[in-house]
Amino acid sequence: MTLRSKTVFVTAAVLASGCKDPVGINHHWRDPQVLFSDHGDGPTTAADITDLHAFVVGKNLVIAMSTNPAVPRTAGDYHFPTDVTFEINVDNDSEVFDDPGSSTDVQFFGGTIVRPDLISEDVTFRIRFGDDGVPSVERIVRGNVKENDKIANLFAGLRDDPFIRSSRNGRNVGAIVIEVPLPHVLWQDDLLLIWATTAVDGVDLPGEHRELFGRPFGGGGTFATNSLHPSEHLSVASVRPNVLIYDTSHPALFPNGRALTDDVVDLACLLDMNGDGVPEEVGICAPYNTDLARAAATGVPPATTNDLPFLSTFPYLAHPHPPAP
Repeated sequence: MTLRSKTVFVTAAVLASGCKDPVGINHHWRDPQVLFSDHGDGPTTAADITDLHAFVVGKNLVIAMSTNPAVPRTAGDYHFPTDVTFEINVDNDSEVFDDPGSSTDVQFFGGTIVRPDLISEDVTFRIRFGDDGVPSVERIVRGNVKENDKIANLFAGLRDDPFIRSSRNGRNVGAIVIEVPLPHVLWQDDLLLIWATTAVDGVDLPGEHRELFGRPFGGGGTFATNSLHPSEHLSVASVRPNVLIYDTSHPALFPNGRALTDDVVDLACLLDMNGDGVPEEVGICAPYNTDLARAAATGVPPATTNDLPFLSTFPYLAHPHPPAP
């Protein structure tokens, strides 16, 4: 067993930028009894988290949350809903180990959390939007904090959907991106547990349903993990905690964090199970097989790169597609 201990805290007061123009997206409620994947299980469409990326640029940690898969192609601006609380959470005192006896432990999950029942939000970035579209950010520190006077970049607005998949080509999302100086994020070690949530004001769905996103394909395909805290995912829902494990001392490459350029469908569905350098499909991977079927029908191979170039500067996500006529 290789043990990787970590203690991480985020210390930032956030400087807001972007997004003042409304697009007028209405909530579309979903039946909480219907089963969805992580790309369709939010309590409303506007509160649906479609992706979560975490990577290091220079000496900064970047966390990008993508929301709302149904932004109209005709939209040129985006107005985040005023009745949704968006949160990005960081755990800073868990331990992770690599299980050499499991072929999927590190390749798919990024390791095993030693005490999943102790996962907690040591730092939370809580983001709300006013009627004018301007975001406000509250930094909530529940764990130890090294410094309090650092500012993180914040972007909130319309961006190209960074999910590398042909079915999402040409689509935009409502993106929230924060950037924190790395020396003021790490405490003793280099590992992070990261996840994001959304909650709609006054919504009382069964299990106090909300949206939770950590690892791609990590929600078990049901609402169960959304209504539970990550510390309860294993004990109650019998699935690994839906959090993203990220050792920041190594380059981000899913499942170690998630870079924008990561083709997670292939990275998650095709693993070198036998150590012979030949990737094999893990079980029955619906996204992978859906892409193969689409490619067979259209003659267009599955996407392996994003449809627009990512940026080398903040907010790093590609510019949005122009409004369709």
